[in-house]
Amino acid sequence: MPVGGSLDQQFIHPFVNVPLGFQLKKYWWYDQFAHGYLKHWLTFILVFLLVRLCLHRILPKSLQLRYRAQYATFLMMALLSMSVVSIFKHYSSHSCPWDILDQTSLQTSGIVQFLPKLGEGGCFPGGHASLGYAWLTGFFAFYPVQKRLALFYLFSGLILGTGMGWVQTMRGAHFMSHNLWTMWLCFLVGFLCCCGMLVRAQYQKRNTICRHNFKSVAESRE
Repeated sequence: MPVGGSLDQQFIHPFVNVPLGFQLKKYWWYDQFAHGYLKHWLTFILVFLLVRLCLHRILPKSLQLRYRAQYATFLMMALLSMSVVSIFKHYSSHSCPWDILDQTSLQTSGIVQFLPKLGEGGCFPGGHASLGYAWLTGFFAFYPVQKRLALFYLFSGLILGTGMGWVQTMRGAHFMSHNLWTMWLCFLVGFLCCCGMLVRAQYQKRNTICRHNFKSVAESRE
């Protein structure tokens, strides 16, 4: 699915008004609520979780938190996945649909087309959707200890990310492929972090066994 290709344009065409362009760009429900307020709420939840983990470290007996290690891992992977998406977006040459929409052709002949040479880039992958898709990294953090909670984070991330990404597509801020790449990057970050933790656990287990065998040999010689 090429970025800005025929499939992307087919998905976004229904939201282009002739000759006004993307009318939903400033519509309150999509601009203020789904793009603004929802982003602030999800950010608040992540910040609250970070504060909760910090307070638990200071007052472990008064503020007990179940699955503390898993929540810390989830928070780390979520922030890392959003950072990766942000870095890709910062250096991207792909522009937003509303920046490359051919307004002249739209107003004169009613033809919807996008000109890749317009815009200044910095719009790929979807940054807004990353705040939703970052929640699916919780699947990798909780799966070893609580599979139901892991599935909750997986489906929550898919629903939030897809919904937030689709809103941006309706507004003309992103093509569908932008959001699909965001989902893939967030999933990949969680998967690689999970692999890294498994390798680390195996390494620690092997070192523990080696130390135990060495100690046993040393004691037997004594």
